[in-house]
Amino acid sequence: MNKRDEQKTEAIQRMRAMQLIPNVIEEFRKKDTINYSERTRLGGILYYIDENNHPEWLKLIRQFEKENNALVYHVTHERISTPFETFETLSFLYVSQYKSEWHIDDEQLLQKKRNGEFEQLVYVRNLTYPELSEIEYAFFKNMSGGIIRVR
Repeated sequence: MNKRDEQKTEAIQRMRAMQLIPNVIEEFRKKDTINYSERTRLGGILYYIDENNHPEWLKLIRQFEKENNALVYHVTHERISTPFETFETLSFLYVSQYKSEWHIDDEQLLQKKRNGEFEQLVYVRNLTYPELSEIEYAFFKNMSGGIIRVR
């Protein structure tokens, strides 16, 4: 099994642990389809990322994957409002190239908090101010078959 196949197997395990809806996992497994979750007033919603829906995001994902030898398997889209402005970000959930580190993300998924939150290392792409993009730990929660970032 090559590195990319190993990363994909790991990604699918994480998606199951996150309890993403089965068709999202299957589309990723069969066609490498990446979905993104977004919070709405009614809860959460899932969308595809592809050449027809947010191709600019797909380009950012592929660039991140290439530069980091990583595999992005899910994305969350956030709009963060302050009293002065609104920031738009994407959180890339990914499997790194370092297999020795995978157990850390796996353990964090298994240690969900009482309120259902779990922590993951993500690349946060700041769409408003790209220079503020960074890798950081973030907390997520299941919602409507997808996940939303809660902090």
